[in-house]
Amino acid sequence: MTAPVLIAGAGLAGALMALLRFRRGERVVVLERRPVPRQAGCSGGRSINLALAERGFACFAMRRARTSALLFNAVMMRTHGA
Repeated sequence: MTAPVLIAGAGLAGALMALLRFRRGERVVVLERRPVPRQAGCSGGRSINLALAERGFACFAMRRARTSALLFNAVMMRTHGA
């Protein structure tokens, strides 16, 4: 049996990489130094704002994600001084 893939950090990039590697049939271990918010006493119901740049959106499109749902729920960001 092969060793698992170790991913440092359970943020957006780490979680996405873990999911993609798992779907390829690999064993995955994700290491995160911060506690799970709900186990640390935070209540649910709030969301974290997430900025998704054009190349991130393209990554979702390449994975055949439902990009229409992403756009439907998106809030456009303003650019300053561009």
